[in-house]
Amino acid sequence: MARYNPGWGYQRIRGELRGLGHDVGASTIRRILKRQGLPPAPSRRDHTTWRRFLRTQASTLLADAGITACKTPPRSPRANAYAERFIGTVRAEVTDRMLITGERHLRRTLDRYARHRNGRRPHRTLQLHPPRSDRPVIDLTLERIKRRPVLGGLINEYERAA
Repeated sequence: MARYNPGWGYQRIRGELRGLGHDVGASTIRRILKRQGLPPAPSRRDHTTWRRFLRTQASTLLADAGITACKTPPRSPRANAYAERFIGTVRAEVTDRMLITGERHLRRTLDRYARHRNGRRPHRTLQLHPPRSDRPVIDLTLERIKRRPVLGGLINEYERAA
């Protein structure tokens, strides 16, 4: 999981494993990754030229679509805290890593990501369970795990192999 998802830290990997039926501690995951020669998430994170390109072009793309940024008031850290957290997560996991070609493409991408986030992605505040899980906990002693790419491979979901 760490090789295919370089931005995932120990807690995120732990949440995915918990969703598959394994309850493993973050320190155990850290030791396993270290033994395999994989550094922590910030060192594994890929810094592609696409990301830089998208960040530079973001303001221009938003202005062509007629979208204006609305800044929160200064010295009010709790203003829009939930929305800011969601937007930050969407940007880090999806929109900063792919080129959006239009409003229809953006809506389709955000819809697919929202389904993934609410149905599969583990949340720390929910003890690493998704808000509305659509998959049962499985016994992995008898089953194999299959990786399924979402949004062209930007996000990976794991499930029982058929």
